Amino acid sequence: APRCDTSISLAPPRNSSMPLAPPREAPVAPPDGLRWATLGRHYDWTARRYVSTHCEPMPAHLTSMCSELCGRVGATVTAESAIVNYYVPTQTMGGHVDDAELDRSRPLVSISLGCAAVFLCGGPTKAISPQAIWLRSGDVCIFAGPARAYVHGVPRILPDTCPPDLAEVHAWPAARG
Repeated sequence: APRCDTSISLAPPRNSSMPLAPPREAPVAPPDGLRWATLGRHYDWTARRYVSTHCEPMPAHLTSMCSELCGRVGATVTAESAIVNYYVPTQTMGGHVDDAELDRSRPLVSISLGCAAVFLCGGPTKAISPQAIWLRSGDVCIFAGPARAYVHGVPRILPDTCPPDLAEVHAWPAARG
């Protein structure tokens, strides 16, 4: 069954040299209609596989953050790719298992930023009733061990829950909804 460890905070400790994100100059909105982007090894949504010929270096701060977060739960990973999903309050993600990776023994790290959402996590098949988990901006889910193969999805994004610093009017107008 899913377990929440509320002692883990995404915010780096005051004495940590690990930044949550690199400094940025100004917010930039994704192009209209964009609902996902990949970092590192790119994912082909049509073929449902990672493309070995299209790979860029992962941002070092994300690789470092994923390694540190996994270490806190006794798992190890060197991030090679990231899929960034953009949701507006009317969008959902159906129940699925992330099974396109060649090595499924490695953990998956999911970092939620923006509006709160209902996250469902079940078991290895859709026959297992899922447990609803309330995700807020800054929450982290790590799928490791047997949970790596659990069905999960996002049936609801909650409007008007985006932290103000992420819902800047000109950068993310849809996040306000």
